[in-house]
Amino acid sequence: MSVTISPFTQRLYGVQRVCRILPRSTFHWARRPANSAPARSRDPRPPVDDATLLAAIRAGLAASPFSGEGHGKIWAWLHYSLDLPVGRGTVERLGV
Repeated sequence: MSVTISPFTQRLYGVQRVCRILPRSTFHWARRPANSAPARSRDPRPPVDDATLLAAIRAGLAASPFSGEGHGKIWAWLHYSLDLPVGRGTVERLGV
């Protein structure tokens, strides 16, 4: 992009002009090496799969004396009582 020659002025576009028109992230993305590794997820997967986690949640809800447990309270129970490193979004996604 920045090394492309303008057909009108016969000059290079330059980094400043390209970054004024396009977002800087687009400029840097275009300059990355072609054989670069794809981006990885930042967080590791939980040690249990969704089916096992859902079964544990349902068993915990059945044993609970309270009704109307929300995903935040269930996440806290999994995180602090069972010591499972599960994200709140995962618990919410499972539809609890």
